[in-house]
Amino acid sequence: GVANAAGVRGAGTIVGVADTGIDVTHADFRTKAGKSRVKWILDLAQPPLGLHADLEKKYGVTTSKGVRYGAVLSAADIDTMIASKAETLPRDITGHGTHVTGIAAGTAESRYSGVAPEADIVGVRLQRGGVDAIEADDLLLATKFVFDRADFEKEPAVINLSLGTDFGPHDGTLLWEQALASLVGADK
Repeated sequence: GVANAAGVRGAGTIVGVADTGIDVTHADFRTKAGKSRVKWILDLAQPPLGLHADLEKKYGVTTSKGVRYGAVLSAADIDTMIASKAETLPRDITGHGTHVTGIAAGTAESRYSGVAPEADIVGVRLQRGGVDAIEADDLLLATKFVFDRADFEKEPAVINLSLGTDFGPHDGTLLWEQALASLVGADK
């Protein structure tokens, strides 16, 4: 693409994707040395794992039935889990999140490079407990998580939220749209 031809490849930035998950084993999300390019992931399909208890407490969710979700993993955690073939490795059953992440940040080593093939990745799997439905409030939570991790990594971030419905006016008047808009701007 034009960005890659101009030498703009996303190095030093974070591409955040809040979607159905990310296949963290996919070659497009690994470095040449085989390490994870997914710096952080919040997986709302899994209960907290205790690896980053403070983040799991801050970004986890509790259902109306009292079930807690929100495993947080770093790149090092992901690499360890891949090596040990851990059952708790983040998944993307639907594939949409992996597809979107590949378009945004797939590695330059593949035949079809993403827009920002050298960017770091922060992902959020929005499907609480693996259920297909996605809560609008979880989009806010995901956005906060990505920006929090970008601040922690000291990198600027962009977030892809390629999810939606035909419900509502789509004009910025819904409260959750206003809350989402409050997370970005010149003062951030």
